Amino acid sequence: MTLPSPAELKRHALQQQYDMLLRQHAAASRQLLTTNNAADRPLLEAQVADLETKMAEVWLHLNPSAASAPSAALTVAIRPRMEQVYTALCDLFDAEEHPLVEVELRNDTAQLQRLLVNSHIQEYSHVAATTVELASGAVQTVRQLPVLRKVAVQDITELTKAELTVSVRDLDADRIVQQQSFRIALLARNVAPIAVHDLHTNAWIDMTRYLAAFVTPNAPKVLETLRKVVDRHPEQRVAGYQADADLQASALYDVLRHDIALAYVHSITSFNLNAMAVDQRVRLPAETLRTRSANCLDAALLVASLLEACSLYPALLVSKNHALVGWERRPGSGEWVWLETTVFLTNNFADACELGQRWAATFLRKREQSGDVTWHRIVSIKALRTQHQITPLE
Repeated sequence: MTLPSPAELKRHALQQQYDMLLRQHAAASRQLLTTNNAADRPLLEAQVADLETKMAEVWLHLNPSAASAPSAALTVAIRPRMEQVYTALCDLFDAEEHPLVEVELRNDTAQLQRLLVNSHIQEYSHVAATTVELASGAVQTVRQLPVLRKVAVQDITELTKAELTVSVRDLDADRIVQQQSFRIALLARNVAPIAVHDLHTNAWIDMTRYLAAFVTPNAPKVLETLRKVVDRHPEQRVAGYQADADLQASALYDVLRHDIALAYVHSITSFNLNAMAVDQRVRLPAETLRTRSANCLDAALLVASLLEACSLYPALLVSKNHALVGWERRPGSGEWVWLETTVFLTNNFADACELGQRWAATFLRKREQSGDVTWHRIVSIKALRTQHQITPLE
C-alpha cells in the first residue's frame, strides 16, 4: 500500500477546506438573496465577501498557476418555488410563470462560464436540463418545471412526499458546482388549486383558470349522460347555439335531478400539509356521475362538462367558499345565466337559475364594495381553451 505524499495530503486538505467554504458561501448567498429583513443584509453581505476572499486564497494555493479563482466568484442560489405539486395540472403550467424551482447564476469571474442546470423529482419526473453560457459579469435566472412521468403519478390518490434534486455543473471543469435536495409534497390527482403562495415573492397567485382542466366534455360517462339529455329535451336534440341554450340547460338539469338524483355532499379536504395553500379535492365529472354526489364545485364542473358537450359556452363563477356554473345565452353576448348546483334534489330548474342569479349579483356587489376580486371571478372555459390551451384531463 502506497502512502500519500505530504504534497498530496496538503492538497487533499486544501480541497476539503475549499469545498467547505464553497458550501458556506452558497448558504450565505442563498440567505442574502431570500432575506426579507433589511437589518440582516449588511452582515450577510460582509459574510459573503469574507467567504469569497477566503475561497480565492485557497483556490490559488490549489492552483498556483491560476491568475484568478473563477469558481470562488461564481454564485449559485437555488430557490424552490413550490412546496407542493398539483400532479393533475402541473404539466399545464408554464415554467416561467409557475416554476417548481429557480436557479440564479452570477458570474463575477473574468471568464465565460458554461453551466448545466438540472432538476428532477426523484422517481416521479423526467430531468429538466438547461445549458447556460454566462458571460463575465452576467446574471441569469433559470426557471424549471420538470415534466412529470405520467405512469408514476397517475395512481397518486393521497398526498405523497418526494424529493426534488437540483444541480449545477461546470461543463468545462466537468464537476458539480452545487447540488441541493428539497422535500416536496405531491398532491393527489384530484386536488385542484384555487390560489398558491409563491415562496420567493410571498405573493398569492390566482389559479382558478386551471379548473377548466376538470371540465371534461368528451369523457365517456359525460357523453353517456348527454344521451339522456337528448331524451329529456322536448325536441329530442341538443344543437348548441343553433337552438335555445336555456332549453338545453333545462334538459340536462332535469337529467341530474331525476335520472341521476345528484345529492349535495360537502367534501373538499385535500390533506395538503401546507396551511398557506388554498385548494380543494375535486371530483372529475365521471366520478361525480358514478357516486351521484357532489359539492358545489364538483357539480359546477359536471354541468359545465355537459354544457360544453352540448356545444354551448360554459363558465364557472368562483367566489369565497362557493361556486356557480353558467352559460352564455348567445355567443359573444357576455350575457351569462348562472345556476345554483346544490339544490338538484329540492328545486326545479327555474328556482335554481333564480338562486344562481341572486348569488352572482351578491358576489359582484361584495367585490365592488370591498375591492377584493376573489368575491367574483368568472372562469370562461372557451377562453381558457383557446387562449391558454388548458385541455381536459380526460
